[in-house]
Amino acid sequence: MSSAGHEPTNLPKTGAAFQPLGYLIGLKFQMPIKLIRKKGHEFAAKLSDSFDARETDLQDTQWRFLQKMGDSPSGFFRMLIRETEISLEVAYTENRLQWFTDRCGLILDEFRKTFTPAIVLTTTVRINGTLEIDGDSRLFLTDHVTNFNRSRLEVFKRPVQLFGIRFSMPAHQYEVPPKRPPKGKTKKKPVIETVDWHVEAKAESLMTDPSKLYLETLTVWQRPRGWDDATTQLEIDRIEEVSEFLRSRLIPCLTNSPENEGN
Repeated sequence: MSSAGHEPTNLPKTGAAFQPLGYLIGLKFQMPIKLIRKKGHEFAAKLSDSFDARETDLQDTQWRFLQKMGDSPSGFFRMLIRETEISLEVAYTENRLQWFTDRCGLILDEFRKTFTPAIVLTTTVRINGTLEIDGDSRLFLTDHVTNFNRSRLEVFKRPVQLFGIRFSMPAHQYEVPPKRPPKGKTKKKPVIETVDWHVEAKAESLMTDPSKLYLETLTVWQRPRGWDDATTQLEIDRIEEVSEFLRSRLIPCLTNSPENEGN
């Protein structure tokens, strides 16, 4: 069907879905490990079935392992290890989130068995990607999300290549009202829910292609816990939790009309 004469709506395209660009999980732990070069090679060998590191850089302060991924020259799967930190990141790959979480689980489990860190202090998860816009994502943000008067930009006397907004949301507790009880039943007390992670979220026009909206969430948990098998699984589950937040909270926040919001 020809798109000739189509008037852009500057809204998300019909049926547009979030397209991930990258995932990252990072853990800070205690006690510090010793970065002995031989140990680094041995650890990489143990991971050969799930992480084929073709590039390695083993320094006294940091180990870097890199595997090229996908058709894009920018695609990679990278592992960085420092004395009190490990991070795993994949970017510009066609692989699904499940692929990433499965490998993170195997790698973190092997890391714990090899280096025996006692405590996870902080966990960071980052997810980023794009959403297609029928027109210009800058106009979507100014006209449909923020109601920003674009005439304000005229004072710069130059084009605006990127426009965006950012949210910062702390860990918090909130009250969930109980359901109305049947007649004759005692009313239940409100339930207190705890969200134990801080999140930084942003939505901005994609610099290289304004027809796409760039989305990113960076979340941080700061609750120390002993590192065992259950902890590793908890960390992997957090990646899924952040993905769900982005899809079911951040995107609807931007795309739903206020009068249509259900919660």
